[in-house]
Amino acid sequence: MYIKNATQNTQVAYRAREARSFWAKLKGLIGQRCFEAGEALILRRCRAIHMFGMKFPIDAIFLDKDMQVLRLVRNLMPGSISPFVYRAYTTIELPIGTIDQTKSKEGDQLIIV
Repeated sequence: MYIKNATQNTQVAYRAREARSFWAKLKGLIGQRCFEAGEALILRRCRAIHMFGMKFPIDAIFLDKDMQVLRLVRNLMPGSISPFVYRAYTTIELPIGTIDQTKSKEGDQLIIV
């Protein structure tokens, strides 16, 4: 899957995958040793994420049902919990620094293909 920031005309991820089951969402990136540039994990029906058991920090983008950016969380550290984003429908987990590299901002429109 591919994720693009249509507002900024930037590529967010070109190797995105979706965690579809409850267990896949719960596990998320736990057990991975690294998260490469261009990768992303998509979590639908997700308003907050945890970092328990993680080995590296990540960036996270919270989107509404229309794929508009509601909140950006940079440098989410292992062992922490993200803010709860009430109107969020989809959360995208990204390698650290991706938010800044793609110039993503609240209100931007993302596309997942």
